[in-house]
Amino acid sequence: MAIVKKCNVSASVQNTGIECSAAMGATKMFLLVPSGVTWTANQIADFVTTINTARHGASASRVYPIFGNQAPIITINVNDEDDVTEKFDNGSEVFVRSGFANRIYETNQGGLCYAKALRSFLNSGYYFVEVDDQGNFIVKKNEDGTFSGFPAAYLGGKTPTAGSFKTVYKNRFGISYDPTIYINSGEIYSNGEGLLDLMGLIDAELSDAGSPSTTGVNVSIKTECAETDLVALLDSEWAQVSNFVVTKVSDGSAVTPSAVTIVGGHVHIAGTFASASVYTVALAAPSVLKTNGIEGYEGTVSVDITIP
Repeated sequence: MAIVKKCNVSASVQNTGIECSAAMGATKMFLLVPSGVTWTANQIADFVTTINTARHGASASRVYPIFGNQAPIITINVNDEDDVTEKFDNGSEVFVRSGFANRIYETNQGGLCYAKALRSFLNSGYYFVEVDDQGNFIVKKNEDGTFSGFPAAYLGGKTPTAGSFKTVYKNRFGISYDPTIYINSGEIYSNGEGLLDLMGLIDAELSDAGSPSTTGVNVSIKTECAETDLVALLDSEWAQVSNFVVTKVSDGSAVTPSAVTIVGGHVHIAGTFASASVYTVALAAPSVLKTNGIEGYEGTVSVDITIP
């Protein structure tokens, strides 16, 4: 934006012809974005793929979808502050500053596990991208031609509403932002319906399935919250060596499995293991799992296995 003399008001006003009435509808999803993450025009043009990749990325650059089709917003509580003006004794008013958008969004999905995840974003400094119920999404266009999320004065999980004889449990997420930035820098894009089907990663944990030996170990894989058996759910998708990271605890050396198979409902990791040693088995990064056909999961709990 060019620097102009402050009193040159002609450079600040815009033409008022109407050609397009594009506007965001009711919010159905937010994408929570680290403040340093930006996208190119080509990435915006295929934003569903961009975000599906980004939600499997490293934690420092990962994008976290919330709500959408998996946890539909059922209530939006609007507590917007109006623009602030000063009224003089002669009855006239002058503009002081823009008001703030203050909203609380509620869903009856996810329970306490979701409440914990939403609460983790308090004071995180994350930006946001809004997606409406028609799949339109709005992003901030930056001066360098890139795109990003919008900064928020506040965002994060609110205290859930407990159930009663007349109401159900509801998770709540609050957001407060300056609409001036939203209006002046926002660009709306359509055809993002696929975004609404995306959700954040599900935490998975490994456990010892027993019968370790010097030629292999066995592990079970379940989701942390609901304890869904992911071996039974995804079966042969796990049977790839690169899905697992194995290290020897005593010296931190890596062990490359010779093969991975599904045996008796568990994952068998074959390799060379030293007797009386302890090995840590963990899942590979979400981006690796995604490449191997396992989308939507992150291994957050590893397991230590002692070889007899």
